[in-house]
Amino acid sequence: MGLSVKGYGIHGTNAPGSIGHNVSHGCIRMRNRDVEELFELMAVGDSVELYGERSEETERLFGPTVVAAHSEQRASGAAQ
Repeated sequence: MGLSVKGYGIHGTNAPGSIGHNVSHGCIRMRNRDVEELFELMAVGDSVELYGERSEETERLFGPTVVAAHSEQRASGAAQ
């Protein structure tokens, strides 16, 4: 799904461990089944708000942040 800024969008990924990490030039990656569900809920012209970090409201809506095992491995590998 394209956003109003050229080159940015929301899409699924075949590498779910990459979700939530800065590994692209701005696209938002989601699990394929989640982006398919989101697509069904959206229409062309719907407004999307992007937040740089979780607020109390997003925490209440989506639950606590989950740290992926992928990022923990990368962090522990960098410390050695």
